[in-house]
Amino acid sequence: MSEVTIKIDDEADKLFNDLGLDFNTAINIFLRTSINTQSIPFKIKKNKQLYTDNDNFYNEENIKFLKKGYLELKSGLGHKRELLNE
Repeated sequence: MSEVTIKIDDEADKLFNDLGLDFNTAINIFLRTSINTQSIPFKIKKNKQLYTDNDNFYNEENIKFLKKGYLELKSGLGHKRELLNE
């Protein structure tokens, strides 16, 4: 039998409490389901992209805009500005 020590974050703790579970019960459910199904009970996949297709910041038009601004700044044609919320 293995022993695991984990520091649980507040968000996970709140979720489990909202579901009427404590941390140990939630972990036991995961482990028992894994044993019963002989699998991880959710899909695991490697994310090849740093962004998703639904992420509007990384759309093709914005990437071109950002690259253009970077090249202008690097060549001395751009203007440095202070961030608004600092």
